[in-house]
Amino acid sequence: MGGICSEIILHCINFIYFLAGIVILALGITALVSPSTIVDLMSYIPAIKDLSLVVNLSGLSLGTAIYMTTAGSIVLVLSIIGCCGFGAGKKMKRRHGIVIFYGVTTLLFILCDLALIVYVAVVPYAMQSSVESNMLTSLHENFMPVTIGSDDSISLHNETDAQTESANAWITMQFEQACCGVTNMSDYLPMDNFKYDWNDDLPDQNATVPPSCCMQKVQNKIPANTAEFANFALCMSSAPQYTNHQGCIDYVMQQITRYNFALVATAAALTALQAIILSFVMGAMSEPLSKIGIV
Repeated sequence: MGGICSEIILHCINFIYFLAGIVILALGITALVSPSTIVDLMSYIPAIKDLSLVVNLSGLSLGTAIYMTTAGSIVLVLSIIGCCGFGAGKKMKRRHGIVIFYGVTTLLFILCDLALIVYVAVVPYAMQSSVESNMLTSLHENFMPVTIGSDDSISLHNETDAQTESANAWITMQFEQACCGVTNMSDYLPMDNFKYDWNDDLPDQNATVPPSCCMQKVQNKIPANTAEFANFALCMSSAPQYTNHQGCIDYVMQQITRYNFALVATAAALTALQAIILSFVMGAMSEPLSKIGIV
């Protein structure tokens, strides 16, 4: 009787396993075909939306998409194998090997998931070089300095095109995180588009960094005017003591680890479900075979 109950419970869990495989596979295929869709879904996580404007998260999501597609496919196959292995009646005799294969494969899958979770948790900065390169491309292609009015007021850009949104995201991040460039202020050296003529109403400024890299009297906020900087004139004259030296890569990598939460959560959920399934498989295999109808 206990064996039959175990089989029924295992069939129910296996059905949930099958549904999980369909969902994971669908998300994985969606991420491969249309990465921006996944980024849009992840944008509900705080700071991810702005992060997607300074780094190409769609490109970084490829690994997650491949994992989810592969994992979903394996889960579907395993759930079907499990359903075939734990049948009913005398036919179980021909399926004993399938049950063993199901249990061993599930165990191997658990070990792979655990290795993935540990890797992402212990080595969250493994992709930092790729992120840095991605950010540099975004910075050099999209960045525009803040607008400074004749009354020294500071404002972001009003346009809504992709480049302007990315530029505003860079400006906001540098002001709010008190950072400059990707790794440091030297990332702006190759850029000539903002060194002169900040605003038609002001004299040209021979600056090597934009105003968003200048230290403020009160850091971590968007200033309303130039009076809120520690020394705006000296900063624009490239005085390093009035410039933020820390790059924005540290902040971005912290947010990337939150973005990787989807991968870790999927692997953890699968591991938990597989562990439950494996415990039932081991329980069934440990019982005398005659009790579960195999002989």
